[in-house]
Amino acid sequence: MPEALAVLGIPKNAVITAVNGVPVFDGRSLLAAIGDQFFVRDKGSDGKLALRPISKARLFVEYVLDGELRAQEYRVL
Repeated sequence: MPEALAVLGIPKNAVITAVNGVPVFDGRSLLAAIGDQFFVRDKGSDGKLALRPISKARLFVEYVLDGELRAQEYRVL
């Protein structure tokens, strides 16, 4: 679990498998899946790619713990 996501409170031995239906395979893809829920890559007024904030107001995190599929929903305020 990336330290930046410790605030989610997912149990230490859990394996996160998806965020809002987007499969994740490692820490990098997990952070990207979460980031993609809040930012979109868009061309700015200067023509360069930039991140523009968006908000879906929720994260649905699926994970496996002790061989059992579980999920937690988070509302982002």
